[in-house]
Amino acid sequence: MMTSLSTKYYQVFLAHGLTVGLGCAFLFIPSIAVVATYFSTKRALATGITAAGGSIGAVIYPIMFHKLIDDVGFGWTTRTIAFVALAGLCFSFAVMKLRLPPPKHSRPMFDLSAFNEAPFLIFSFALFFAFIGLYFPFFYLPGFFTSYLHSDGSISFYSIAILNAASVFGRITPGLLADRIGSLNTMIPMSSIAAVMGFVWIGIRNEAGAIIFAIIYGYASGALVSLPPTVLARLTPDMSILGTRMGMCFVFAGMGLLIGNPIAGALLDLERGVFWKAQLFSAMMVIAGTALFLVLRILKWKQGERWKI
Repeated sequence: MMTSLSTKYYQVFLAHGLTVGLGCAFLFIPSIAVVATYFSTKRALATGITAAGGSIGAVIYPIMFHKLIDDVGFGWTTRTIAFVALAGLCFSFAVMKLRLPPPKHSRPMFDLSAFNEAPFLIFSFALFFAFIGLYFPFFYLPGFFTSYLHSDGSISFYSIAILNAASVFGRITPGLLADRIGSLNTMIPMSSIAAVMGFVWIGIRNEAGAIIFAIIYGYASGALVSLPPTVLARLTPDMSILGTRMGMCFVFAGMGLLIGNPIAGALLDLERGVFWKAQLFSAMMVIAGTALFLVLRILKWKQGERWKI
């Protein structure tokens, strides 16, 4: 709502960049943590459905903005989006309920014992590297259509909707597989597919190939967003501190997302349509994350963990 009233850069930065960013962080981690505590056998599917809301919103909101901006202006376009978000949040707040009772004594914001556990640290750094490169297509795929493929504005705009629509299915359906073979066992091939598609992107020269890339990459990347909470649940000995450990782990992922896109953006040359440097950087970072996922899998196997992780 405050973004709709903004007329200066610092106002947009405070309202949309800072406040909305903090609000999304406060919403995502607790909502995933609450849902995870209700499930043991179908946890991956449940958290996948929960996380899919983010991709659905990423499809709906840009289209709303694109369709309304010329008719009602920036202010009421932004307010309309805010009202839709408010309606969805009111429903969530009305039905969500903690399964576990609140702790009798306040807990610290950080569980320092987690830093003594090699699996937690490996997984956190794996997410850090993976998220450095994972979201580059989500930010720059439209620019690839316009600057490199010289496509019209319509297809470039809807490429993001295609990418996020595929991510909806990628956040839900891998959960079905993860509940059978394990979340980490599912993340490794999905992360590998995303990395391979990152390299494939370098060789794409037409719109059809770029759209196919968006579908496959969007699907594979969705699993890397929805499945980490269920892996953390397996790595956490006490479910009452699951939310704390999720927050700690996603700080690593958030830092990767924070620095990854600016670095990739600095490697771009939009005027000349040079994308391969940023594409290579993005793919290599996802590869690094995948390698650490595999290291974690081997470590848990050596520690005597069952094959289903």
